[in-house]
Amino acid sequence: MNIGCDFGLMPSKFEPGGIVQHEFLCAGTPVIASATGGLKDSIFQVNEKTQEGNGFLFFNSNPADFYKAILTAIQFYRTNPDVYAKIRKNSENSLIKLSTTWKSWVNEFYRLHNKVSVLL
Repeated sequence: MNIGCDFGLMPSKFEPGGIVQHEFLCAGTPVIASATGGLKDSIFQVNEKTQEGNGFLFFNSNPADFYKAILTAIQFYRTNPDVYAKIRKNSENSLIKLSTTWKSWVNEFYRLHNKVSVLL
């Protein structure tokens, strides 16, 4: 379902780490999120000029600011389709690939036990 979304909505007041935003990012879906906890660590405000970022943040946890962030995202979507496509790609590419992570962990495990990994 996340792949078919234009935006993911994450208006959390408290989010220690969060997995839902990562599900959106895996699907290449930009996230509209409150700047709290793990959300502010993984969602980066879209910059129209540099075409960087993977979502839209709001800093005051209230309905008015959430609504304003949604309107900003919708306006961006309607007026900048090429940049929006780039932001979807940014969203997808903003995660660390699991294949890279597990190889690093396996190599570290072998190093700690004075063994040679076959995955070097």
